[in-house]
Amino acid sequence: MANNNLIIYIDTSIDNFYGSMMEWGDMGYTSVILDDTTTYTPSDWDNNYMTDVTSNATHKIEYVYSSTPLTTLPTSLFYNIAWLTRVDIPSTVTTIGDSAFEMCNNLVSVYFYNTTPPTIDEFTFDGIDSNYKFYVPTGTISTYSSAQYYPSSSSNYEEFSIMPTTLNGALELLGETLATNITAKGVSASASDGLTTLANKVLQITGGGGSDCTQYQTQISNAITYINGSGS
Repeated sequence: MANNNLIIYIDTSIDNFYGSMMEWGDMGYTSVILDDTTTYTPSDWDNNYMTDVTSNATHKIEYVYSSTPLTTLPTSLFYNIAWLTRVDIPSTVTTIGDSAFEMCNNLVSVYFYNTTPPTIDEFTFDGIDSNYKFYVPTGTISTYSSAQYYPSSSSNYEEFSIMPTTLNGALELLGETLATNITAKGVSASASDGLTTLANKVLQITGGGGSDCTQYQTQISNAITYINGSGS
C-alpha cells in the first residue's frame, strides 16, 4: 500500500550505525520508529540512537512524515554507507540527488512507492550491491526501465502491490490519501486524525455547514462504524 515515510533497513554486523539522519541535515521528519516498537521525537532520536541501535543486529528505522511530505532525497545522503541493506522510498519522493546511494555496497533492495520514477542522476545508485533489485509498483517495470539512468533490463526489477489487501489497510490508505489532499488545500491534517475528523475537514474545505454538515457528519460516522464491523 502507499507509503509516505522513508524506511531504511540496516545491518550493524557489517558496520557500526554511526549517524543519525539529523547529521545529514534536517530532513523534516516528525518522528522516528525503531523496529516498529519504539517511537522517538527527532531530538530524542538524535540523543539515543547510538545506544538503542544495537551492534551485530538488523534494524528497521522509519522516518515519519505526518505534516510536510518528503519530496527530495538530497545529494550524497547515504553516500558510501556500508550498513544500509534496504531502503523504502516514499510515494511522495519525486527527486533523488546525485550519489544519494552511491557506494552503498550492501544495498540490495530498493522499494519505490511512486508509480512515476523519481528523477535520479547517473551516480545516484552507482556501486550498490551487484545483486540489487528495484521493487516497483505493479505494472510499472516498463516505465521505470525506460526512465533516464534507471537500469534498462527487466531482470533488475520485481513488482509489488501498493494496494491494500485487508479492510484495515484500505481504511489506512483512505486516511493517508485524505490527509495528503486536505493538507494540500491549506488545512492541517494527519492520517492519525481518524476518518471521521478527516471527512469533516473535507466538508470544511468544500463549504459544508449548518444542518447539512451535521447530517453528513452523522452519516460518515455511521458508515465508518459499520465498515469497521461494529454496526449492523
